[in-house]
Amino acid sequence: MFFPPFILGAYQSPQLLELSGIGLRSVLGKHNIETKVELPVGENLQDHMLVFVSKHLKTENELTTTGPGQSEPLLPGGLSVKYVGSDGEESDPARSAQTSVTGNPFVFSHLQSLKLGNPSNEKQIDELAALLDKQANESQTPMERVQLKLQKHWLKNPDENVAEACLMFACLPGMAGIPTPDGGMTTWLPVSHLRPASRGSVHIGSSDPLVAPVIDINCLNEYDTRAFLLMLRFVEELLRQEPFSALLVQEPPRSDEELLRYIRTASQVMFHPISTTPMASRKLGGVVDSNLIVYGTQNLRVVDAGIFPIQLSTMPQASIYAVAEKAADIIKTCHKF
Repeated sequence: MFFPPFILGAYQSPQLLELSGIGLRSVLGKHNIETKVELPVGENLQDHMLVFVSKHLKTENELTTTGPGQSEPLLPGGLSVKYVGSDGEESDPARSAQTSVTGNPFVFSHLQSLKLGNPSNEKQIDELAALLDKQANESQTPMERVQLKLQKHWLKNPDENVAEACLMFACLPGMAGIPTPDGGMTTWLPVSHLRPASRGSVHIGSSDPLVAPVIDINCLNEYDTRAFLLMLRFVEELLRQEPFSALLVQEPPRSDEELLRYIRTASQVMFHPISTTPMASRKLGGVVDSNLIVYGTQNLRVVDAGIFPIQLSTMPQASIYAVAEKAADIIKTCHKF
């Protein structure tokens, strides 16, 4: 499996630390590694979750023919990949859908705003808040309890303007579609859960440094599944509104049970792992301090996505660059070259 380079640190920094004797005694002891500094390395793993909503576009004939009540066709140029995303006359291949980026626009939202067809989702928000309380009460780590309390605050206070959901409108008419075996086209609408409550881990499975670490993403607990359900309900209702309804083949609404089954079988991570070596107080369960130095060491630093203590409401790459720049400033300040 290919992993983008910017995510490897959150998976492999814990491996390097544990192989060096820094980590949980319970993990290191299994592989006969002496514990030199005991820290919760590799715990608190979080990742953005993603599920796709796909809908069939109407046939090319339906979209290129003027129908009842229409003054002009919806898509005069048709669905050909040659023309979708260009003006149909442009000879420059860089203007065609085959080479264009098709992942926009992105819509970021907190869950309380997903109310289309449901003027108030207060009941669902209260149920989600209760699930966060339940998880916090059952948690064994102080960091997780603090994080869940903060997530509940964001959930119940949309004025904080912290995004919890991301809707990506990709491969709609005007962008490249996804051909089906019969030549038809579909939409491709990824829905991302930006503030998951699930917590996983990554630890060594061997004292051999060439053996990959064992990743347990431990995703989709009850809170995450129910939050996804609210998101998908919103998207399905949105696609029944204009202008989507004129472009898409409309199907009967899916039941909650059908959507939950789909979430559990079709969701995936976005390869944005963080927080396996979090920057926080040691008492809270942190692994590095505010200078990115690993507790119990002198000049050993971690500079990657593992230092973020809680998931970001966006893709992490730009923030990782910022951490690297800050780390360079810290090192230059602390050391004379």
